[in-house]
Amino acid sequence: MEIVFVRHSNAETIGIEQKDFDRKLTPKGIKKAKKIAKGLKKIFNNETVEIWTSPAQRAFQTSKIIAEALKCENLKEMDSLWESDFIKFLHDIKNINENVKLICVGHQPTLTDWVKSLTGSIVPFKKCSCLSITIDPTNPHSGTLNWLFDVKFIEKILDI
Repeated sequence: MEIVFVRHSNAETIGIEQKDFDRKLTPKGIKKAKKIAKGLKKIFNNETVEIWTSPAQRAFQTSKIIAEALKCENLKEMDSLWESDFIKFLHDIKNINENVKLICVGHQPTLTDWVKSLTGSIVPFKKCSCLSITIDPTNPHSGTLNWLFDVKFIEKILDI
């Protein structure tokens, strides 16, 4: 099974009266998310994709931009991505068809921690970067790192 972890794009600075959960993408964040979405569209063109997202506003907005680019209607809010609940995440992925490409949009440090648990690799996630791993859902701690890219890489490759 292939899982792509995406860190949400650039968000507003937290305000005095604002909850972290409610922070929205900035105009720069929206622009970067659209570029990452174009990159993912190149990779997953005509593939069956399911998108799981943290329910936090900035992650949800990032995931919506990706879903629109991929024409993916299967977008699910998953509390495990907000709450950093790795055990729940492992339980949930057992119900995914192995032919489906799963994209998970979340936060730091959760993504780095989960990738380390799944592959043994320590990979820092820049905002709006993507990382692909392949795992066996019956033995998820033996995952393999496939690729990693960020907006700068996509800009060079796609010339955008």
